[in-house]
Amino acid sequence: MGKEANAPGFDAVIRKQALVNVRTEGNAGRYAEHRRHLMGALAALGPRAGGRLCLIGAGNCNDVDLPVLAARFAEIHLVDLDRSAVARAINRQPGEIRSRLFAHAPVDAGGLLRAAESWRARLPTLAAIEAVIPAAVASIADDLPGPFDVVGSCCVLTQIGHGLTSILGAEHGTLADAHGAAATVHFRAMAALLAPGGQALFVTDLVSSDTYPLEELAAGRDLKAVVADLVRDANLFRGVNPIGLARILRRDSVLSRQAADVRAIEPWLWRAVPERTFLVNGFTFRRA
Repeated sequence: MGKEANAPGFDAVIRKQALVNVRTEGNAGRYAEHRRHLMGALAALGPRAGGRLCLIGAGNCNDVDLPVLAARFAEIHLVDLDRSAVARAINRQPGEIRSRLFAHAPVDAGGLLRAAESWRARLPTLAAIEAVIPAAVASIADDLPGPFDVVGSCCVLTQIGHGLTSILGAEHGTLADAHGAAATVHFRAMAALLAPGGQALFVTDLVSSDTYPLEELAAGRDLKAVVADLVRDANLFRGVNPIGLARILRRDSVLSRQAADVRAIEPWLWRAVPERTFLVNGFTFRRA
């Protein structure tokens, strides 16, 4: 019990993420290529002018161009665990843009960090984990003023996964089920926040150059083929296997009715720091 009592909890996860955001706040220049791809993926959704945008995992907002988005959306809602990071991102903008930005934090976009604290001491069944999903989705949706015309998830699923792993421990018997449930919560919440016909963009980092030589790939290499190799070799961050995530979107009892036109986006490389590159991909879908 002593080890479990001293294990990190929800508040510790927030503090850790806040420290990461402080360290990376000045890294906007390193996000330029990643930002270009992400902004292009958002633009490809074709949202109507004057709509409402929700960005989940906004953090420092290094991966989006808020002035460009503010020219297209009447409201931009920034969602994150870290209240201070979102506040700093908003305060960096000129007044005419700040008036269109709305902060929502702390919000657990995977919905299960509090529940995971209780799972440390008593191993839950898969049914018990799945039973908390509807309430977790409702809690996220109730915290945010939907519906939105566009909802974007900005490489936050791996952060959600890091939080769960931190709380449960890397060897916990339900960790894989918890990761799957958090992805289900996240996708259901995105769908719930969309207006009918609204568009969602989900983007995640899949792997880093720590375990795959991304920096050695030849120019023009087919990154979809690289993704297929990574899936085959199970060389991925925990909980972001694109086949498993697509299966959730298409087969989950709720999402199969709400998420239409699920499409994979073109992957890209992101050199987040000089010593590490990430491979990024994701999906778009429409609220039926």
